[in-house]
Amino acid sequence: MPKAQLINLVDVREKVKARVAEESLTIGEQDVKKIEISPQFILTCFQANELGDGALYAALHRNRFLYNNASQEWLCWTGNHWKRDSLQEALSGVEEVVNTYSRELPKIIADASFFKDLYKRIQRLRTNRGRKNTIEAATTCEDRLSIIGDELDCKPLLF
Repeated sequence: MPKAQLINLVDVREKVKARVAEESLTIGEQDVKKIEISPQFILTCFQANELGDGALYAALHRNRFLYNNASQEWLCWTGNHWKRDSLQEALSGVEEVVNTYSRELPKIIADASFFKDLYKRIQRLRTNRGRKNTIEAATTCEDRLSIIGDELDCKPLLF
């Protein structure tokens, strides 16, 4: 093989690593509204019932799941592009809302009657109806996880 065609794979790998690091600083952070998930935010979500469950879901899963209103389907971020959620990962993501409530709320509320309400909420969130209502609320809350669908056509490499 002529010397001009020899490729130093180590150099190529290093260049790719540097480019990935450079792009990771900007890609994925553009046009993203960050929500701080504070104990007060979690409590406010809990007090807002299903809409609050959806808002917490949206905060927990921003940049991971997205609902496309045009195609009426959930999308999952692969790290490079959005793919159709054929395994219903968005629906199973509701369990993270349950985990967040059960982990964080007992730290800020010590009322015994509250634990009964928390238990009821967790039971409801773990039903099919509760899970579906939560992800639907995440598409309609103030900081929703939904797009019209035209946005994907503007950046075809994202889908």
